[in-house]
Amino acid sequence: MRQSRLNTIAFAVFCVVAAPTGQAAATDAFYLTPNVGTLGASLKGGYRWSESMGASGVVSGFMYSRNVTYAGVPGNAKTQLFGAGVILDFYPLGGDFRVSGGLRYSGDKVTGTVTQAGTTVGFTAKANSLQPYLGLGYSLPVSRNMAIDLDAGAYYIGSTAVTADAPYNNAAISSALASASSDFNKTNFYPVVQLGLRFEF
Repeated sequence: MRQSRLNTIAFAVFCVVAAPTGQAAATDAFYLTPNVGTLGASLKGGYRWSESMGASGVVSGFMYSRNVTYAGVPGNAKTQLFGAGVILDFYPLGGDFRVSGGLRYSGDKVTGTVTQAGTTVGFTAKANSLQPYLGLGYSLPVSRNMAIDLDAGAYYIGSTAVTADAPYNNAAISSALASASSDFNKTNFYPVVQLGLRFEF
């Protein structure tokens, strides 16, 4: 799964860099961009005040549940994604290609339970609340005030802490939570690939 995410990011970056430049990029313009991608659904609003600089703010969220198995112990997990951040955009060529950096507040967490021999223990997994971002982006104009928007990059989330919600005395559950912690900490980065439609004003 990690390799698949890396391949997705590499493909998105290639598309950003290789995409042809359309009409001249709009400057001194506000925009709104609804997106979908690895952050879930998001809404980005921003302002580009010159050919080379702009800034934006973004809010994103999503939630889903799934069955899990850690070290042979069955359970369930609910992933809740929520974040709000600010991004500074640099347009090195003065066109539609941008290099972006910023900071995000993350309320992302995974909550769930594992059950073994009649004992059920809840757990919570959370990474850093403040997460720096670095990425690339491209806006492909499709009309005077509308463009297809692509962002690809990663947030640095640090290590993920997995904590039990109550005391327990069960070796199998200890192994399960250790396995869960290992899975969550395979990488300190969260990949970002968001695709949306930008409306300029």
